Amino acid sequence: MSRRLSTRAVRTARLAGDRSAERFALSRLAMQAIHLRRPDEALRICDTVLDDALPSGVRTLFVLRRARALNQYGEHAAARRLIGETYGRHPEGVGARDPDWAWWLDTAEITWHHAMIHADNGQWTRAIPLFEQAAAGRVPDTRTAHNDHAYLLHAPARTRSWRDAGDLLESHILPAHTTVASGRITRLPADTVRLSARRPAAPVGRDPAHDLTTVLRGADVPVRP
Repeated sequence: MSRRLSTRAVRTARLAGDRSAERFALSRLAMQAIHLRRPDEALRICDTVLDDALPSGVRTLFVLRRARALNQYGEHAAARRLIGETYGRHPEGVGARDPDWAWWLDTAEITWHHAMIHADNGQWTRAIPLFEQAAAGRVPDTRTAHNDHAYLLHAPARTRSWRDAGDLLESHILPAHTTVASGRITRLPADTVRLSARRPAAPVGRDPAHDLTTVLRGADVPVRP
């Protein structure tokens, strides 16, 4: 449904001659393609847009999308190079020529995408400090901050650092659980429950993975099949 609506939005904006709205919709389509691990589709979108003369923030956004897609293709060195370029090109946020919808693009967002490159490669230990940097740069108690903390909750589950996950759950995830609505953010704790339920049982004493699962279930976080 989201993909169909975004595709329709691209067509509508194109017919109306609204280039800014068209680029916004294309950025959503590229993001969805990356989330679904369709790097060929994301690259086609990004390369088409990047052929145009763009405001600095819009260009940075599509370069980030392109870096993620290249990484999923296995072009890891090229992806890291593009991420490095975005840090240097976009140190102070969006520019005066950027559209209003690009307001959220800042160093924290670039750092989050940097972390996701490692996460996409299964390198969660390398991703964790970058997720922490991204979270530290967000406005507290916002959806983007909660998104970062959801990934920070999931990363220790991937690395079996259950105690770190439990501390983060109590300090950030549960306080925002009932106030921030997002399908992606809901799915991440659900995946964390699934991972913790599959862990080997602790031989003796307290089991942090079991504690994490118990608290998440108590907060009505569903377990994905």
